Amino acid sequence: MCWIGVKNLMKSEKTEDRRVRKTKHALQKGFAELLAEKEIQKITVKELTEKVDVHRGTFYAHYEDIYDLYRSIEDRVINEIKTLLSNDFPEGLKGLTSFYKLLFSYLCDNKQICRFLFQGSANNSFINTLNDLFLESCLDSWNEEYEIDKLGNEIEYYAQFYLSGSFAIISKWVVSDFKYPIEKLIFMLSEIDMNFGEIFKLKSNDV
Repeated sequence: MCWIGVKNLMKSEKTEDRRVRKTKHALQKGFAELLAEKEIQKITVKELTEKVDVHRGTFYAHYEDIYDLYRSIEDRVINEIKTLLSNDFPEGLKGLTSFYKLLFSYLCDNKQICRFLFQGSANNSFINTLNDLFLESCLDSWNEEYEIDKLGNEIEYYAQFYLSGSFAIISKWVVSDFKYPIEKLIFMLSEIDMNFGEIFKLKSNDV
């Protein structure tokens, strides 16, 4: 194949990739808007494709059905939150504040779909996956800072209590239309984190 042909092929593939991304974005955005109006089981492919002006055949080229589209969005959100967690945050209050700012900014940028995911209107898979993701991150972070490995299985009970409370606070904020001031929310959760840190310091010293 001549070089000009290679360049044209690469250009064609990039254009196709952009078109695919644009189509998927339109479908996901339209889906999120419909979720704000009705339950997922009442949304049809026909309704969605007409809303975003996409051919039904194009929809089925990317997704099996509405629930497959939902799962792809769920996976995307999980992966993007996972990327947030992978950032190298400083220790202590400054690091916690930086993380929560990024997290809440992300949730605000994806209000419609995050509202649905945190409400658990479809199933509990999102919260369960998110819980496992945060559990691993919390245990790694706490162990590095407080040597919690000395506490054995006890720490998992503390972690589960902590995560359940944190998710309940975040869920309440999301389903109440993000009205509570983010600064106050960050302070609240950071304060809870710091209090847990004091508990772990005392526990580690007692071991």
